[in-house]
Amino acid sequence: MKKYLRIIVILILFLSYFKSFSSPDSLYISICEENSSFCLGYAYYSKTVEHFDSVGNKTEINNYYFSGCERTLDSILAHVADTYYSYDSNNLFIEISTLNYQGPDTNEAKSIYTHNSSGKITSTLNQFGTPGNLINSSCDSIGFDSSENKIFEMFFLWNDTTSSWDTLNLEYNTYDSLNRKIQTDLYNIQQNYEIHHYNIYDNDSNLIYQINSSRSFGVFDSNRVVNLYDSLHYKIELFTQQWDTLQQVWININHQTFNYNSAGLLFTTYFYSCDFDSLCSEIESKSVYTYDSLGRLMERNDSIYQGTRYIWGGYTYTYRNSDDLIFSEGYWEVVEQGCDYSDHFYYTYNNQKQLIYMHRERYTCDAYFTDCYYFSLDNDSMLVRAYYPFNVCQGDTIYPMITVEGGQPPYNYQWFPSGDILDASTGVPRIVADTTKLYLFKVIDSAGLTQIDSLTLHVPCLTTLVDELNSSEYNFNLFPNPFSFETTIKFDERISEVIYVIYDMKGQVVRTNITHGGTIIIKRENLFPGIYFISLFASDKFIGNLKLIVE
Repeated sequence: MKKYLRIIVILILFLSYFKSFSSPDSLYISICEENSSFCLGYAYYSKTVEHFDSVGNKTEINNYYFSGCERTLDSILAHVADTYYSYDSNNLFIEISTLNYQGPDTNEAKSIYTHNSSGKITSTLNQFGTPGNLINSSCDSIGFDSSENKIFEMFFLWNDTTSSWDTLNLEYNTYDSLNRKIQTDLYNIQQNYEIHHYNIYDNDSNLIYQINSSRSFGVFDSNRVVNLYDSLHYKIELFTQQWDTLQQVWININHQTFNYNSAGLLFTTYFYSCDFDSLCSEIESKSVYTYDSLGRLMERNDSIYQGTRYIWGGYTYTYRNSDDLIFSEGYWEVVEQGCDYSDHFYYTYNNQKQLIYMHRERYTCDAYFTDCYYFSLDNDSMLVRAYYPFNVCQGDTIYPMITVEGGQPPYNYQWFPSGDILDASTGVPRIVADTTKLYLFKVIDSAGLTQIDSLTLHVPCLTTLVDELNSSEYNFNLFPNPFSFETTIKFDERISEVIYVIYDMKGQVVRTNITHGGTIIIKRENLFPGIYFISLFASDKFIGNLKLIVE
């Protein structure tokens, strides 16, 4: 958990007269589950809730976290941090502040920004401490010329002993009459270290030399990059060189060549080593690039030259759908230690082109899987989720993790079947594990808005969920089945309200809803062809289970 918490932004709490900006008109929620061998198959969960105001400015972020690695039966989804954003009358953010609730003490941090008339940030003040006791930490100052080129940046650290600012880094930039950056000078005052970058252009504004010079402890070290172009201004060669102080010459370190297709797109690059060959003819690797019909990069294949042939070294890809949305991306990389590294992302969008699901697969000898679900809520909608991350034993008492966002609090909670649930009418129920069972969770807000979710509690080596669903005292039928567009379920007229849950062959819930009046109409919508199961609940009891076939 500590590793995760280190990546949470540690900035918080803004001044009271900015709090009017934090009244959200919409929410964007992400709920992620990750499984890895590090946790011996147990999952950990995170939830992020982003708030936006009426003009679309992000005003607040709430972070929650639960680690299944802890393997304790009474853990909850803990509120670990909040971040707040403040804006001026021009909608420029002027403060970002975060409260971190982890550890024995609550940490508070704040960054305050100022802008020039063009909206560029000219200074940042960072503070850190405990609530009500913030102290200066660092700050920087940035200057621009009349063309909005950054001409200097100064970074300072706060000295508690002298209660003053100590200069740490200085940066100065110089531009020519064409606003091309020709020189950058960087100084680290405390470490007595400096770096100078020089850019030299030809008459066509092609960058032909990038010269870098550094000094540390009185010793200078210089290197440069030399770029060569063809008549169409495509870069065709690049040399990386080191200055030899003894011979007073530039020595080649490596060499790259670039080749283009008929459309002017980069097709292949070759990398040569110059360590033992002044002509740089020793091939080390090559990359091959592939594009789609619109000229967008899709794939890059990297291979390493060994002996007399190329062997695979890595692969990067980005695939887009007809709406120009990335639906899959990732890369592989050969690692010398023996465990290749790979990272793949798969995305799903709704009809409004909004991201609703992300699946990530990572491999570094061991496998890591992450599933994230994304929800956009306006001010009259509500999200309900109930989950518990790992198997339990018969007789254990567990506390499902509940998330309710949106709607109008206070909320009314209902869990069923409630025979083995304690505190079934609260947001923190206690379930006494008996058999593997499907539970329903219903939330009603103060305006009457109702949402439901389900939770399958797994108790190994006992009666399965399907065994329980086979018995029912009520009559219902499903027609047509299989179906292509929609199907209808007729059930006993004695039942006034029915909650139904649809889950796939893997046991994952794909749809949950509530209906009235003795009829359920199920539209195909996002159901892919295949076999599904639908479970029906009325009042506080299970009433039946049906197999659903989508053509």
